[in-house]
Amino acid sequence: MDDLVQEVFLVLHGKREQLGRIKPFDPWLREVCRRIAAGERRRAHRRREVVSSQPPETADEALPSDSALEIGERAERLHRALSLLDERSRDLVALHELGDLPLEDMAELVDADRKTVRKRLSSALKRLTLLLGASTRARPGARSETPSEPPTSTSAPLVLLRHPAISVGMVGSVVIAVWPSTASVEALELLDEAFTQALAQSPSGFAYLAVVEATTRPPNLAARQKIVTLLEKHSRHIRVYATAVEGDAAWIVRPIMTGLSFLARPPFPMQYFSGVPLAARWLTEKHARLSNVTADALVETTERLRSYA
Repeated sequence: MDDLVQEVFLVLHGKREQLGRIKPFDPWLREVCRRIAAGERRRAHRRREVVSSQPPETADEALPSDSALEIGERAERLHRALSLLDERSRDLVALHELGDLPLEDMAELVDADRKTVRKRLSSALKRLTLLLGASTRARPGARSETPSEPPTSTSAPLVLLRHPAISVGMVGSVVIAVWPSTASVEALELLDEAFTQALAQSPSGFAYLAVVEATTRPPNLAARQKIVTLLEKHSRHIRVYATAVEGDAAWIVRPIMTGLSFLARPPFPMQYFSGVPLAARWLTEKHARLSNVTADALVETTERLRSYA
């Protein structure tokens, strides 16, 4: 915790000349803390040693040798299931189950009332239970009463990130990004992180649906360069790319993205549509194997992401 606090102060020190112009300041600072904490969680390979004057206890010789293996497998399934939760759900589970924090304190931390926190926590725990069940069925040699049942994660929507500049979610094998305004470098960096999370959920690749709200401002040069870099980096992971333009002014997106995609030379097909329903129908009818979800689910998930903007 001390190290993470120090990182926050380093960020503040680096932006000391701009702090007076950041309005409102509290939400900005909260987002800095959230991103630093998220970066720490992603470094899951790190293990901390605990200094102790006593030698470690030896394993109980009476414990069967396969018990340790089973414990390790259960821990691995739990870590995998936790990694598939969205950040808000994972935070609530950690605060309540691991941090033993009362609901009242949790409500104060996340700026919500106690009833809302209880509802969110209950939903997160149910989701975690389903993910654990799907992981158990997928484990080699595991017995299942319903072997033909598909994993829950193929149909249940996941929120990968929430930010004023972009909201990203995933349903089936489709990543949906809702852009309420012009794409910025910061938002594109967040999308890059979301793509990495999506790849962990769908290792064979994913379809991408970009929902662009009405705007007359094109991305600046730095953002355009970032778009090209992003397309080049994830060209092996994106299987198909659909853009749904909303509003009369969003037509400006098409020539810009066409030019940028020409520079990146992506191997996947790209198509533009007027509104989400048409784009969802194209993904689910023309690319059903890649999307692995219904058109209604894509539309519903998009509306959910819109509410976060």
